[in-house]
Amino acid sequence: PAVDVFSVYPLNVSIAADTLVTLFAGDRADRAQRQVGYRRAMRACVALPPIIGAGCMANLTAMIDTAGILVFLICCGFPPLLSVLGQRKCRAAFGDGRLDTTRYTPDGGRT
Repeated sequence: PAVDVFSVYPLNVSIAADTLVTLFAGDRADRAQRQVGYRRAMRACVALPPIIGAGCMANLTAMIDTAGILVFLICCGFPPLLSVLGQRKCRAAFGDGRLDTTRYTPDGGRT
């Protein structure tokens, strides 16, 4: 297991950093992906907190308990948050009309 974590960690850091670059750069993501300094800074922001946390916390049980609580909060918090944000974006893009009817609904989308 330790070898698996050690071998997969750089890949996870790279993917998470590229996702953050895309998130923060927005429309300029292609240009930001080509900037080596920006990508290295994002990779450092992703890679260093777990390493620092592991260095500060010597008790493995406490570390696993903390990670379990954080994962639970992420799993229960992000899906509803993304749903609400998606609904807001849809309303902003398509207006405040009924979003639950389409032309394929039985009434033809007319209400």
